[in-house]
Amino acid sequence: MKTCIVCGKEFEPIRNTKKCCSESCTKEKNRKRHKKYCRKKYGWIPLKNRTCVFCGKIYNATGSTQKYCSIECRNMIYKPKYQKKYNYIPLENRICVFCGRFYNATSSRQKICLDLKCKKELNKIYEKKRDKNKRNESRKKARQKDLEKYRKRDRDYYYKNKEKKLKYALEYHHKNREYYNKLRVKRYKKNFPYVFKFLNKNPLSSQKELGLQFPEIEYITLSFILSSFRKELLQDHTKEVLIINEWKRNNKKIK
Repeated sequence: MKTCIVCGKEFEPIRNTKKCCSESCTKEKNRKRHKKYCRKKYGWIPLKNRTCVFCGKIYNATGSTQKYCSIECRNMIYKPKYQKKYNYIPLENRICVFCGRFYNATSSRQKICLDLKCKKELNKIYEKKRDKNKRNESRKKARQKDLEKYRKRDRDYYYKNKEKKLKYALEYHHKNREYYNKLRVKRYKKNFPYVFKFLNKNPLSSQKELGLQFPEIEYITLSFILSSFRKELLQDHTKEVLIINEWKRNNKKIK
């Protein structure tokens, strides 16, 4: 028999390490332990006679995280932060989206004036959105009823237009080859940084040496890394040559 730490009752434990009689007692024990940990780590200020961060008044707090004496003091600090974040527009002298007139809004979400024409145009936009949502819901319900039917339709469409899609993908990749090669180089620099370090130390190394040095990596990836590294070296070399030639021309003119 053991005595519970929280309530003091006697109970028969299932295992030797058990210290509480029920789940409610274990939860209360964990809550107290977490409370002590937070007070040691973050510090604890008593609830009575706290000082407000904004106005400096003394007040009695209701919670441990309370920093301000009232809602007004809290809003004076948090309002400008949210206004900058969400691009707040003042309520006075707003411009209507449809007619372009100036008006005074009653709420922060108001975007139009109170004319009937502007309201009708706004209702038309909402009706279109509602119709789209209804169509999507009806399609989802029909698909859930006959899943096999729609799966067959998708398979047939894929096998019919398989060649067209492959041609389109190859053409698009061929047009934007430089962009995809840059992304590939960035990916290899993250995954294989030690290869680029080895090339910086030994820039004249061949592909066979890289294969012997890094047998874990595939042959194709090593060839692409080496070609990209040599291109960067050539670009740097051409830039240096151009700078030297410009310097020589300028010196000749001065003479």
